[in-house]
Amino acid sequence: MDCLSLFRSLLLSLVILISLQLIFFLCGSSSAVVGVEKTNAAVIVKDLVHDICVQTSNPVLCDNTLRPRRIPMPGNFSKLAEIVLLYTSNRASTNRMDIDSYLDNETDPNMRKQLFVCADCYDLVNEDMFKCEEALSQARFVDLFNYAVIAKGNEVQCELGFAASGAVEPPQLVTTSKLFQDYADILRVIAKTAAGT
Repeated sequence: MDCLSLFRSLLLSLVILISLQLIFFLCGSSSAVVGVEKTNAAVIVKDLVHDICVQTSNPVLCDNTLRPRRIPMPGNFSKLAEIVLLYTSNRASTNRMDIDSYLDNETDPNMRKQLFVCADCYDLVNEDMFKCEEALSQARFVDLFNYAVIAKGNEVQCELGFAASGAVEPPQLVTTSKLFQDYADILRVIAKTAAGT
């Protein structure tokens, strides 16, 4: 097995693992909050979700993503960030695999060069996602904010490269890159709100 095949296998395993985590998370049990406390918590969380989403680049995506499946305790930014981080990491890994697929089928040298640049950008993005997970696990929201901003910036370098090189970005990559940027922006706003900055 060559290095590229091994890398693809590892990346596919990572995507499957993240997808399974997302499924288990979304199918988890509801909060233990009961009665009036549960109602009040739902209202507080709903208001928090609204307050976060209006600050993002895609409020509709934010609202649909953060609408509580399990009601976290009021002010539990970690739970909200965890939801978004699963989506963001999954999108970053999937986009990286899509770029490999484009490379396999592309013969134009200019386009291949730009796809390699994007592959490098997404390698950095995936490293940033691991740093986000580590920061979130330790409730280091300032670091989470910084890594989310850096990840989005690394992805934007892929987009800017297409514009600068004159290569036409594949339409599907345009869509999925925008989706990654929107998720990263939601993560940024949650981290910023949690850090009180």
